[in-house]
Amino acid sequence: MSMGGKINCFLGGFFLVLFNILTCQAAPAKELLAIKTSAEPSIDGVANEAIWRDGKSLSVHDSVADINITLKAAYSSDKIFILATFADADENRQHRTLLWDEKLQAYLKNRQELH
Repeated sequence: MSMGGKINCFLGGFFLVLFNILTCQAAPAKELLAIKTSAEPSIDGVANEAIWRDGKSLSVHDSVADINITLKAAYSSDKIFILATFADADENRQHRTLLWDEKLQAYLKNRQELH
């Protein structure tokens, strides 16, 4: 699978999770409005671009993790960008880490699943 395929697979999973977060709310339906941009943001973990300052935000509550999440969105002529921010008390960078298996062309949950 090409890198583009891996990214598409990751983004597909991300949007499924995002869809679940946004649709499983008990509150009335909310909209995440994306603003158009010609200057794409850097994907570097630092949201200091003007589009993030200017964009409208949507706040949702993740009842599983019991945290509030703030979402912002922007789009260019061929891409969409979503910024999700939330409080992270321990900054655990290893939560549900997946490993790419070239032979299976799939993500695995742990090293024991590798052949």
